[in-house]
Amino acid sequence: MEDIKVAREILNYLTEGYPLEELNFRLWDGSVVGNKNAKTTIVISYPWTLRELFLRPSELKFAEGYIYNHYDIVGHIYNIFPFADFLRRKH
Repeated sequence: MEDIKVAREILNYLTEGYPLEELNFRLWDGSVVGNKNAKTTIVISYPWTLRELFLRPSELKFAEGYIYNHYDIVGHIYNIFPFADFLRRKH
């Protein structure tokens, strides 16, 4: 359960200041961070996925993570692009 708590803290930090009306995150235990009625869900499949994606982010890591099902995008994929731009500006 400690992994869930840490993942929630990381996601809350990453999304601070971003309106989560259209986007949420579902963790490997089924819990949701963000609007449960969002049109797009980023499914985090494993406890270590966030560390892999954000410790040293790269396009290759994001592509490999998607291919190997470390995360998935359910719903309208276009809703993740404004969030990606937000993260780029924030960090």
